[in-house]
Order: sequence, then C-alpha cells, then structure tokens
Amino acid sequence: IAYFKFRSKNAKKLMEGDIDQVKLAISALYGADQDASKAANLYLIEISENSIGWSVGLNLLSGSKGDLNEGFFGANILYSKVRRHWYQLEAHERDQLTAAVIQLLQQNHGDSNNGLPFPYITMTKVCLLLAAISVRTPNGSSDFVSKAFSLFPQQIPNDLSENKKNSILTGRLVLMLKMLKSLTEEADAADISRALRLELEQGMNESACHVLKAIEEVMEIAFKFKNSPTECRELLVACFECFLSWIEFGTTFSTLYMNNNRLFELIIFTLEKLPGLPCDDGKENINEGLLLAPVLCETIESLVVVAEFPRPAKREVAINALISRLDSLKISFATGIQREDDELCDVICRTVTSIAEVEIEYIAGRHAPMIGLELVSFILAMSACPMKKMLFLTTEFWLQLQDLPLIDRHPSLANDVYSSLLDVILEQCEYPSDFSSWENHSSNFFDEDTFRDLRESSSGVKDVLIVIYYLLRKKYLEKVLHWLEKRNNSWQAIEACLLVISHTSKEAKSWIEMPDKNAEQRNDAEVTKNIIIGLIKEVLSNHQTMFSNSLVLKAGCKLLGAFPAFLIDGSCESDRGKYSLLVPALNYFLLALRKDLSVSRSVTTGIKSVCVVCEKALTLDNEASNILMGLSKFLTEVHIELEDQLLIAESVTRVFVSVEGSKASDLVGEFSAPLLQMLVLNLNAEWNSEGICKSLQIIGQIVRFLDTPVTYDGCHSSNKLLGHLIPILDQVFMTCKENEPIMCQFFSLVERVMSSLRMVPNIQNLLPSFLGTMFECYAVTHFPCCLDCMKVAVEIFCSEVGETAEHFKELFRRVCAETFNFVKQGHPPNSIHNLIASFFSLAYRYLLYRPSQILLGPDLPIIVELATVCLDTGAESLERESSRAVLLFVGKLAQQSKTIFEEYTEEIDKILLGKGGRLCGLILRAIALGSPSMLWANLIDCLYLLLNEYLQRAQKEFVKNWVMATVYDPSITAALSVQDRQNVAEAIIRLAIESKQRFKALMLDFAKICNHLMTADGLLAYYI
Repeated sequence: IAYFKFRSKNAKKLMEGDIDQVKLAISALYGADQDASKAANLYLIEISENSIGWSVGLNLLSGSKGDLNEGFFGANILYSKVRRHWYQLEAHERDQLTAAVIQLLQQNHGDSNNGLPFPYITMTKVCLLLAAISVRTPNGSSDFVSKAFSLFPQQIPNDLSENKKNSILTGRLVLMLKMLKSLTEEADAADISRALRLELEQGMNESACHVLKAIEEVMEIAFKFKNSPTECRELLVACFECFLSWIEFGTTFSTLYMNNNRLFELIIFTLEKLPGLPCDDGKENINEGLLLAPVLCETIESLVVVAEFPRPAKREVAINALISRLDSLKISFATGIQREDDELCDVICRTVTSIAEVEIEYIAGRHAPMIGLELVSFILAMSACPMKKMLFLTTEFWLQLQDLPLIDRHPSLANDVYSSLLDVILEQCEYPSDFSSWENHSSNFFDEDTFRDLRESSSGVKDVLIVIYYLLRKKYLEKVLHWLEKRNNSWQAIEACLLVISHTSKEAKSWIEMPDKNAEQRNDAEVTKNIIIGLIKEVLSNHQTMFSNSLVLKAGCKLLGAFPAFLIDGSCESDRGKYSLLVPALNYFLLALRKDLSVSRSVTTGIKSVCVVCEKALTLDNEASNILMGLSKFLTEVHIELEDQLLIAESVTRVFVSVEGSKASDLVGEFSAPLLQMLVLNLNAEWNSEGICKSLQIIGQIVRFLDTPVTYDGCHSSNKLLGHLIPILDQVFMTCKENEPIMCQFFSLVERVMSSLRMVPNIQNLLPSFLGTMFECYAVTHFPCCLDCMKVAVEIFCSEVGETAEHFKELFRRVCAETFNFVKQGHPPNSIHNLIASFFSLAYRYLLYRPSQILLGPDLPIIVELATVCLDTGAESLERESSRAVLLFVGKLAQQSKTIFEEYTEEIDKILLGKGGRLCGLILRAIALGSPSMLWANLIDCLYLLLNEYLQRAQKEFVKNWVMATVYDPSITAALSVQDRQNVAEAIIRLAIESKQRFKALMLDFAKICNHLMTADGLLAYYI
C-alpha cells in the first residue's frame, strides 16, 4: 500500500511490470482501511485517466484468473476509456484492442462461471465494452450481433441435472439478450460523426430482423421451462427488455403481426397467461407473473403507440387480438390493488390508457366492438380505484374521448359515461371520512402531494371537469348537489362540491353571459345562475357549517372569489337590495381571516377578485368601504403571510383610488396609517429588520397602484400618504442606512414612488433629494441596491433637461469615482459580483438614455479598463450576471454604425481600438477555456458586435490580428490542429461580416470543441 498511498501522481510512470501494484491497489480499494482505500482510489483514477490505462485494463481483464474485483475493474477501465478517450488510439491500436477483447470472450473456462469466460457481473461489463467499441467501428454493429449469437452456445453438458442445465442455459441466454440490448444503449449515447451514425443505424436496421428471430427462439425455450417458473420469468423479462430496445429499428405493431407472427403470438400468449406463468401441474405462479407484468406492459405500450401512416389494413386485426386478451390485466390490476402494489397498477393503467388513446376511434367509434366498450369501462373502474394516482393517469384519455365528435362516437360514450365519471371525480376529490389533518392521517393508496395535485394541479381533474360541464351544463350543477344530498351534507362532501363548482366557474360565467342563445340555452343559463346564487346564499348564511372546518371555509372563499359578479343584483333598484350579497361576502372574508389564518391565501385571493369586479359598487356602499378599511389591521399582523398582505394592499388600494376627488387621498391615507405607525414604532424601538422590511414592501405595494392622473385642481390619491411617508423615509434612511436588507426594500420603495408617481409635481421636486440619498448610501456602504435605484431614476427621468440633467451628470461622475476607488482599495471585481453587475447596468442605461454624459465624460476609458479587468479573472471564475452586464455594455458601446452613437465615433474608437485586442482575446479565451456555458451566448454576441463594427472599416487588417493572436495560441485551442486553427480564424473573420447567425453557430461549436463536448470534424461545414 505504501507504493501508491499519497503518491497517485506516479501513475503516469507506471510500466506494465508494475501491474501487481495495481492489483494491490484494487485490493486496498475494497479493504477495511479507509485511508488506504481513499489513496488507492485516487491512484486508480489517475491510471484510468492516463493513456497507460489501456494496457492496465487489458492486463487486469486477461489475468484476473477468477478474481472478481480485478476482472471487473479492468473491464470497467476499458469501457470508460472507449467512451471518453477512443480518440487516443490509432486505427491499428483500435483493431488490436477489439481483437483482444473478442479473443478473451471466446475462451472457455470449463465448468467455472457456468461455461462463461468471466463471472456474470464481469461478463456484463465486457459486453458493454464490446458494444461501445462496435458503435465506434465501421460495420461494427453487424459484427457485434453475430458475435452475440456465437458467444453463448446452447449446448450444455449432459452429465448435469435438469435444474442445473436450465440454470446455465438461462444465464447464457439472458446475457446474450443483455448484450444485444447494450448495443442500442451505446448507439444512443455515442458521440460519433454523422457519417458513422448513418452507417450504424443502417447496420442496426439490417440486424433487427435477426435479433427479433433470436428473441422468438428464446421465448420458445422459456415456455418449455414449465417446472422452472423463475427461469421462465427471467428469460421472458430479458426478451422483452431486449425487444424494447430494438423496437425503434423498423418494428411497428402491424409489421410485427405480419412479418414476425410467431413472435407476436408469443407476446399475446404471455399477456393472456398473466398474472401467472404456466407450470407443469397446470397451475399458475402468480408471483413470477406479476414480476413479469411491468416489462410486458411497457413492451406492448411501446409497440402500439408507434404511429403508422397510412394505417395498415392488418392493424385492426392485430389490435383486436390484443384487446381481446386484456382481461388478464384486469385480474393483475385487481391483484395489485389487493397487494397495494402501486408500481404494478401504475404500469397497467398507463398501458391500457395508452392503447385506448391511440386506438380511440376503434374502441369508442360509432361501431365500436364490445371489447372496446369493455376497455372503456375498465378505464372508468381504474379511475375509481382507491389509488388516486390512477385517476391522474386516465385524465388524458377522457379528454381525447371528448375530442371525438359525438356523431362519430358510440352512443353509450356520450353524456352517460361522463356523468358517471363526475361521480368518480367527486368521490376521489373528497377527503376521507376520518380526516382531521395530514399529520394524523395515513393511507397506503395516496399521500398529501398526490391528493393536492389531483385536485389543484394543471394535470389533475380540472380540465376533465370543464369537459364534463360543457357536456352537461345545468345538469352538472344539479348532479353535484344531488350527490351532496346522498352524502348527508358531510363537511367532506360540501368541500368536494364547492371545489368542483369553483373549477368550472369561468366556463359557467361565460355560458351565462354568452349572447345570442336560443330559448333552451337561455333557460339552461338562467337555471345555472340561480343554482350558483342559491349556493352562494347558503355559504353566506350557514356559518355553523362553513366555519366548522378550515377546509370548508377555504372552499367557501374560493367559491365567492370565483363568482364575484353574482354578489351584485343588477335587477334591484335600491342599493340595499342591489348589494345584499356584497356586504355579507366581505364580512365572510373578514370573519374567515379572524378565525383561521391558515385560509388567508384563499381569503385574500377572493378579496382581490371581488375588488376587481365590484370596484365601483364597493365605493358606493359605505358599509362595504368600512369593511375594506378594516382590513388595514391585517397589514400589521405578524402571523399573516407577506404575500397575503400584499394582496390586501393591492386590492383595497385599487378600490380607493377609483374614488373621485380628494376623497381618494383621504381613503388611501387612512388605510395606510396603521402601517406607517407600525414602521415608526419599529424605528423608535430596538428595531426589527424583518418587520421594517415587511412594512416597506407593503407600502411599496400601495404606492404601486397609485398611478392615477393628477386632477385639474392638483388633487392626487397619493397626497396624504406622501405627506406622511417622506419624513418617515428620511428617518428610515438615517437610522438603517448600513443595513443592506432594509436598504434594499427602502430603495425598492423609492423606485415605486418615482415610477408610479412620476407625474406628480412634488415628486420631481424631490428628485435631487432622492439622488443625493442614493449616492450618500452608496458612498458609505457600496450596496448594489443604490445603483439599481439610480438605474430606475435614469430610465424614468431620461427626457428631463436643464438642472435635472446636470444632477444626473454629476451623479454618474461621483459614482464612477467612488466605484473605481473601491476596486483599487482591495476589492477585486471577482469578489464583488453584484456590485459590478449593478454598476455596468447603470452605465448601460446612461449609454441608452444619456449617452453624451458618458461618452463625452472623462470616465469612459476607466470604465472600459474596469470591464477588461472584470473579464480577466479566469474563464472558469466568470460569474454570469456581472459578466453579462459587462458584455452588454461593451457590445452596446461597439455598436456605433447607424445608431445614436454615430456622432461619438471618434471618442469610442479612441478607446475600443486601444482595448479591442485585449477584449477580443479575453472573450475568445473565456469561450475556449471553460467559462459557464450559460454565458456563451453573451460572450458570442459581444464578440460579434466588436468584430462586425471594425472589420467593415479601415481597421480591418488590424482587427484580424485580434482574432489570430488568440486562436493560434495552442494553450487556448489545444483541441484544434494547426490547420483547424487557421481555418477557424478565417471563418470567424469572414462570418463576422457575412452572417450573424452562422457566426454564432460557429462560435458555439468552437466552444463545444475546445471544452471537449464535440469533435473537431463538426467545424468542416464552416470551411466549405
């Protein structure tokens, strides 16, 4: 162990004579000494990565002499090197390796390893090794298939017992099938040239018929093992797994039936015999059959779902033969439910529904056979089983069935089947009768996530319920209420009913509001509306039931939020009658919040919906306005979620700003007063950072929706709020300016004030003060949020001239000086990513909105120098956001022709022609030497803008040297040959002028090649 411990670097000097030391390392790797094991692992990894690994792997494999670890490790080294380092071998070395592996496989070790040359696990890895070699060798796939057939003879010595013979034969045949399967896996994963890929696929298409014939013969052998159900099952599983991997090479359900009918019959026979396997006594082995079921189902599903155009005439015959045997899956599914085997039930359900979806016209068409209708009944039964996930899996089928026109559909599969499905969905969405909480509830059939997703997610029952509603209309609601009566109005049933009605609320409202209905449709819509209003009244009046359980309470809130327009009775002339449901609904929300904060999200969402739809009505009814004002207390509630408080702030503010005149300002001021008081209280006490941040966020949400016009008399909805807010903001800044989380929220609020209230005269007067606050904070703390706020100010007030323009000019000069000094004082760019990102984003905004203040100022050379330093931190160290901001700035600066920068060409050229070579080199270096792949697009865009600008001008020859100096550097483009480097440099220069899209494609391929994600032959298309 002392040889390799702590000395893995010596692996490069390993000679073949030192193979014993490698074996010693393998022994230590699996030994009890953890330190020795770690050191051995490093040593062995070093060997496997080095070119010496080829001979080491072959020596270990050929000289293992029954040692499982050594043989397996040798095979694994070779397998890894073939997949990753095949290019290291010359053509004759590849031939030698292939011949050596085949020779090892052809040797016979007598009785050891059941007549195989290696132990089973090593043999599996050697098969993978040979498959990896074959897919990288011309005509390798055909040779591989032939070798797979010849390496595993079926002749077994006669002096062995019958069980022993069966065991040996099973092992050999299973390994042969796995070997054939490994070829398809390696073919999918191999990174090979297009020409070799086409040849490989052609060879595998030609070999597919021989593989299918071999599978057929093995299945015939398997069914002869009547007294060995385990061997029978192992062979059949291997057959189906191999078959699955070869389906893509020209096999469809119809071609299998027509060209390989015996194999088709064997598959159907296997399906028919489930859930057991036939035994010699005529009984069935259920356990072995159920183990076979998943792969059999997957095989059938993969065959059937392959599209065939035009549809062969024989397909219907084959489908009929298949569907008539699916009764066995009903038995298997029932057994799976009984055994609580969700994996088995899952695969059966997926298979049956996939067959039904693909053959929807056959099983559900107007002249559908009885077996097709029985299949639909089976799907409905699976939807209703205790495993709620099954309903998930069948939803796509029910949606596809509805897409089949009624005129083309069997009469029994119209309204009636969907009416039954509605009962199933109601029962599946109902909470268990003994449910109190998920902490105290357990079920073997579903969990909280499955149940929630079934009811709420986009892939759950919602779309199916919408389909059912469109079919049944008013009968949908009548059936739901009838189902509720049968359930004795339990809270679980009430909650489920409210849920399924809420899910179809949008469709119900559209139906009721739809114009141009005939008499029957108008009657249906009127009945629908009356049922919903009756249900709303029941929710609002029956507090004892609705408030008995938080889940029911939440469902009631969702119902009210789903039908806010029905809270106003437009037919009543008196306000009391018109708003008879609106005030109780608001009270319901208010009481719900007071009773149970766990329902706050449903409450606040409902409040928002009501405020949006009933905005005008809420301003006209004093009682409703008072209830909304009462919600302000929840803005300072500690235990309510911030998102819910933001929803309350948004909803109420939307209503109050719609009031005319100065009253809007009074309402907004009164509503926000408790929040401002809480903020002051937090500042005066030992302040709580989280509490202050929360208050600032909620105030920002209120300010966000104050974006209303200023009236002719100067009134604005923000007047009172601003009068109290500005002094408090000054206090927040003076007290907390060195606390970054608070300052982030502080400047976020300032951004909202500037953007939402930009037309308010007082805000423009406050702008110099705001800018001064931003810089004062930045000079002390260097928080990025200060620069982000400046960026917003530049965007909003970009058109201002005169004194305001001077303020912005002076601000940028001071920010540049402060940033440069900060970097010089020992803060390198790679340690302040966020600050760099914010600074260059600000500089970019100045380029867009105030170009003269940056291009004619004295700071441009230093900004470009800082950009260069930021890109010169090492390719792997480039941080995405900061580097992206730098590249956007440099790219925009280079984009002079036909832009607003054209008049500043002299100033820009003076800087970029001096720094362009270094910038170009750094960008190319970053692309080639491991920068984050998510940054490649930005690097390439910047490089294109830089080269495209100057290659079309007098500096063309000068700029060519920028590219060549980097691309010709072997330390950067080691993955390219000398000729490739020349070709790439010429292509970069040419495409930078001719085609932006091809330039970007070239540079992406260049990046992949330099980072060893692609071979160099991928560049050939750019040289032609």
